[in-house]
Amino acid sequence: RSRGGRITRIPGDGNCLFHSLSDQLHGDPWRHAALRAEVVDFMLARRGDFEPFMEDDEPFEDYCARMQQDGEWGGNQELCAAARQRPVSLQRLRSDTTGATKTINGIKNPNPIGTKQ
Repeated sequence: RSRGGRITRIPGDGNCLFHSLSDQLHGDPWRHAALRAEVVDFMLARRGDFEPFMEDDEPFEDYCARMQQDGEWGGNQELCAAARQRPVSLQRLRSDTTGATKTINGIKNPNPIGTKQ
């Protein structure tokens, strides 16, 4: 709240990153499937930007096919893609049992793909 945001309980169904992004970007966490598709399509269209960061020797095509599935956990790649698509800065926050909030990571993108400087 001190950062100008609000705390929202998000379902822990494997779509939590996309629920959170959809909630904050569209005001509706249940638009997560469409947002997931947009993010993965963005990654596929910019393969050279994302493929070098694949982990566990998983082929890029397999990773993207897996990420297109409902319930598949998103991570830094997807957070980066979502930020690059929009003129926003994203922060992933986590609160502990005491209610203290910790910034896990943040991505600032003042000039996302498709916008003018």
